[in-house]
Amino acid sequence: MLCLVILCLAGAWLTTIAMAAPDGNELFNTNFTDGGTDAWKVEDFSLSLNGDKLRGQQVGTVTWGKFWRYFPYNQDYRYLQITLGSIEDTSNDISAINTNTGGYGLGRLFTGINTFDLKAQKFTGQTGIFALCFMQVRPAGTPTGSWADYKNIVASKIPVNGLTITLLKNNVEVIDGQAQVGDKIQFRYYAPGPLSSKELELKIMALPKMQEISLSNQKLILKDEGNNVYSATIAIDENATNCPFTAESKTFLSGMVKVNNDFVYGTAPFYLDLKTKNAPAYSTQLAGTPFILEFRKKWVAAVKGVNLAQGKKVVFSRKPTYPLTAKGETDEWDLTDGVLSNNLQEHIWFNSEAVGWYLSDGAEEGVNVLIDLGKAEEVKKLVFRCLGGIPPGTDMAFPRQFDVYVSRDGETFYPAASMMKLQPGERNFSDFKKNYYLEEQNIAYVYPFELDVNAEARYVGFTFYGTTGSVFADELAVIQGKSEASSFNKAYNNAGEKFYTSGIVVKPRSNTTLGLIEGISAPTTIQINDMRNGKEKERATQIVMELPAGINLVKPVPVSVTPVRRNGLEYNKFVIQKNSAGVCKNAVNNLFIEKEKNSAPNAKAYFYAECEGIPVIESSLPITIVKVPEFSPLKRLHSSLAWMGEDYGLNWPDFFVNWRKLGFNAVSSFPRYWSDATKDKYQQFLAEAKKLSFKVLMNESPDRMAEGAKDDSEVFSQIPGEKNRNLCPSYRGAEYQKEMARIYKNISNAKPDYIFWDVECYYNGASEAARCIRCSQAWKESGKDMGAFLKDLGVGFNGDLYRQAERYAEENNVKIPIVASYDRHASIPVYDFIDDFNLLYPRYFKYSQPSLYVSGNSQNVHDAIRAEYRILKNHDILPWLSAGTYGEFEPYKIEQMVLESFLNGATGVTYYWYADFDSALDYYYHAKAIAEIAPYEDLIADGVVLEDKGSNDKMTYSVVRKGEEMLLLVGNYSRTGEETTFIVPFAKVKQVKDLRSGQEIKPAQELKLKVPKGDIVLLWIKG
Repeated sequence: MLCLVILCLAGAWLTTIAMAAPDGNELFNTNFTDGGTDAWKVEDFSLSLNGDKLRGQQVGTVTWGKFWRYFPYNQDYRYLQITLGSIEDTSNDISAINTNTGGYGLGRLFTGINTFDLKAQKFTGQTGIFALCFMQVRPAGTPTGSWADYKNIVASKIPVNGLTITLLKNNVEVIDGQAQVGDKIQFRYYAPGPLSSKELELKIMALPKMQEISLSNQKLILKDEGNNVYSATIAIDENATNCPFTAESKTFLSGMVKVNNDFVYGTAPFYLDLKTKNAPAYSTQLAGTPFILEFRKKWVAAVKGVNLAQGKKVVFSRKPTYPLTAKGETDEWDLTDGVLSNNLQEHIWFNSEAVGWYLSDGAEEGVNVLIDLGKAEEVKKLVFRCLGGIPPGTDMAFPRQFDVYVSRDGETFYPAASMMKLQPGERNFSDFKKNYYLEEQNIAYVYPFELDVNAEARYVGFTFYGTTGSVFADELAVIQGKSEASSFNKAYNNAGEKFYTSGIVVKPRSNTTLGLIEGISAPTTIQINDMRNGKEKERATQIVMELPAGINLVKPVPVSVTPVRRNGLEYNKFVIQKNSAGVCKNAVNNLFIEKEKNSAPNAKAYFYAECEGIPVIESSLPITIVKVPEFSPLKRLHSSLAWMGEDYGLNWPDFFVNWRKLGFNAVSSFPRYWSDATKDKYQQFLAEAKKLSFKVLMNESPDRMAEGAKDDSEVFSQIPGEKNRNLCPSYRGAEYQKEMARIYKNISNAKPDYIFWDVECYYNGASEAARCIRCSQAWKESGKDMGAFLKDLGVGFNGDLYRQAERYAEENNVKIPIVASYDRHASIPVYDFIDDFNLLYPRYFKYSQPSLYVSGNSQNVHDAIRAEYRILKNHDILPWLSAGTYGEFEPYKIEQMVLESFLNGATGVTYYWYADFDSALDYYYHAKAIAEIAPYEDLIADGVVLEDKGSNDKMTYSVVRKGEEMLLLVGNYSRTGEETTFIVPFAKVKQVKDLRSGQEIKPAQELKLKVPKGDIVLLWIKG
């Protein structure tokens, strides 16, 4: 790189600019911060350094301000790319201008990479100098302009990661002028390297009004034309939007593509003069960018119809207190006033039209929202416009869960809809019905979440749980529907419950029954929703559980125990938590409740909080006591709860005894969290597990090198003009080597039999690899395309990890631990561009590990495991299941999911995570499944999975066979008719046994079965 120093005659200040070599594509590449704030001249403008960005803001009495600087110029100029970071509010018009004599405006600037064609520009005046100016115009009536972060400027012959727009008249390029019906416009995106997709969606807008337009009926899709260029040529026809050119109205074109985490904009160097009969399809001035407009349009489409909540008062269980949104004290009406925030950049936390909870307001523990529609109405859906995207410097993420309840009388509410947020590893399960996934990469946007209700209601209750303590929203709509669908009012088939907006609610997280397992300790979780506001929080509280005599809380030791009578029966009142002041904890975990003697039949358990001046809200649940049959521990199949720290086991009464009774044969460890103070304790725990024939499973996430690293650390992507915290996939420096040494140390400390990697840190770095200097150099040297290069990096990375396990085994003369990695599996082999299962199995991964956090959907488990088996044709499958991640479900479905795993080819199951086992019944149904298959372990381990089906094709059939012996699982998950006939593939059937009831069934080759709706039948058949 060369450096050019220019002396500005007008201001006599120096600037240093990084110059490219004469034969290179780039003419210069410079940060806005080069030379500091003194390198720029300002007029009615304020500049300050903001890390690697220059923060600018219009000030002064006039409504516009500017700052400018000279740059080198030569005749090879064609494209100028300007990268902006965050903009506080795009209602402030921010633009770039060429102020050379005869020059003119380049165009508007947006957050992202803005590309301008300079061929039509005039560069006269001072030879070799380009006068580049940035102007901001604030709306009249505002005291100062909003701030914007300016990042980088690049001049080049061909843009990199840039979008260009070219006018063609009679198929000949026209530098400037006016685009008219009959002309063509060519859009070209120059990718920094190979992309995973062969097509990119293009969005276009007319500026300066940010008006959505059409050029024709042709879809705006850029297609790969080779050499990392994506293009589309659009012929303008009579379907175009009317945009006539007049002296007063000069409209030009802007385009946008979103590639990985980048928003890339292109501005046309020509005007539009489209004279058609088609008025704009959407109103103007509603959004600051095409990206934001997309979600405002979604809102308009989602709320089409009658909004029953319009103008209705909203009651909150937790008062929104964020000062900027609470300004004017209108929060009770802001969500239903029908007015979206006027911040066109969607930074709604600045606007009083929105409502907000921030940090300590408790939004992550749940906020109940209640709307009285005034009379019973037929409701189609609820729509909630909520902020997410994690804009820079914030924790403003989309909520982790939404729940909708309906009521006719305001007393009893019925759950009508629920939707959970997914993590990137589960994005494929997103349907925006029960689960959703949205990318959140340092950009604020507001999404309209739609939850189907389909019920008659006067009262609508809505609960959201923040992913963090920060939740911001600006509108909520309840849309009228019709009772024509057969599923209308289905919500009222569910169990009714109370919906509170004040007080303290205490109840088990599993809210249908309090489960106890005869002779086995297993934990229960109590959920607390403390809805006190203001000074109420200062009052002392205690959390109480009342249990029938003979059922006791054995751990933790209760604060106090008092005998009481309830409904004529003997009870004990256990105070399980006592607080002098402040909001109660949102949950009490690890309550070990045991039956010590027979209690009164049909007795209930009661839960409540006591606080002076606060009415007691009492919850009650029936008590269910179950018993797990005795069975021999699994020896060949695997059963573990992988995401369970050592402290949970140490806290569990008689842990190893109970763990074996519950069907687990492995104990988990997290040596990455050990300290010098805890190491000995945890090692003794694992040593005891091994003495008792448990396997030790180590969970490791080899991404710790990012923790504590500075923003400019070498471990992150090396992108000119940018600082980020995305781990670079090609980095192999000192911190990487330290990470490998740390992992080797952890393996040596834990002495595991299994290692399950959990690597979810390379997606962003791999997405931007073509822009990273280090990756680009290595990629070019590899001679491969980008996809193959990244997969090679994955092989190298996983090979380095595996070598730590090999080294441990060699130095200790033990077997190499069995290694697998979360969500790396055969049916979707490529993970985050880096890991290709086909290249890593079986050398570095012993098992295929699909992630199946499917909210109890046993059909999904069946389909996923069967797909893996069809590819692998063996039993090297060990899925991750869950007892409640992404949605609580009835515990009985755990039995179904475990059985579907083993009977479709899995060699084991593991779970994420301990806290989701919040009821003893979760453990019970896992143990029940293991008890049912334990006597047939060899059959499952050595058998072949068959594709046989019964006569009812709406049922699900799972068959594993070894010789003249087989297991048959039939599931009626679709709740179809209950009869089916299954033809056993044996010449003669000698014995049939129902493994769930223990009953013998009359042997027959043609088995007529009855499978209740939602239930299963599990048979052992001997031929």
